[in-house]
Amino acid sequence: MLTNYKYKLMKKMFVLVTVMICSVFGNRTYSQSFTMLTDTIYISAAPGFATYFDSIVTGIAPVTYTWKVIDCNFPADWQTPAASGFCDDNLCRYLPALWPTGAVETSLVYLPSDTGVLDLYLDLTSTTTPGCYYVTARLHNVAIPADSATETWIICYHPVATPAVIRNAEIRLFPNPANDELNLVYDQNARITSLMVFDVLGKEEASQQAGSGTSLIDIHTLSKGVHYIRLFSSSGEVVAVRKFLKD
Repeated sequence: MLTNYKYKLMKKMFVLVTVMICSVFGNRTYSQSFTMLTDTIYISAAPGFATYFDSIVTGIAPVTYTWKVIDCNFPADWQTPAASGFCDDNLCRYLPALWPTGAVETSLVYLPSDTGVLDLYLDLTSTTTPGCYYVTARLHNVAIPADSATETWIICYHPVATPAVIRNAEIRLFPNPANDELNLVYDQNARITSLMVFDVLGKEEASQQAGSGTSLIDIHTLSKGVHYIRLFSSSGEVVAVRKFLKD
């Protein structure tokens, strides 16, 4: 009887220790290797060559990134080899080699507090296509594959000056989270004429004309999770972007 009791006691202790170990290691989280100042960068481009940095700041440890372009709707004359591409701290690549090929590139080691992991460069000297277009890149920490970031550059190019839009207009979005419908209320003077709903990867999910000061958006077909709304002026310039949660 005593032997049996000792066996049961040892078994209980083994189970307890196992549970404690699983709890400690199972709930352990990693420290994110970077900070994102913003996930979307808006640029009003002018004719000529320019370089635009991302908003990622490396954290407390050295990081090596893999990255690729996951979406892009640049016009053809924005994508010629001499017109656009990305640079990390290793090499520069023309956009046609990155999209839509899905090529995965690897950076060198970024040291703590380094900024601007990716640089988007554009040469719009010979571009004849105006408008607002975007390109999205995704980065992964080589050491921690789940540690990733997505950055979208929205480039608006208008060689001829257009009337300024109100960028700081008050824009209210409700309810948030939402299930079937989403309401947008904004200043009529913001000259918002259209809107687009897109997912976290920058893929367009819906678009519609904007109402005068208010818009009702049907979101019942969207998947649950985070989505974004881009609000455009009549010239195609992005006035604002708002985030919402589909319940």
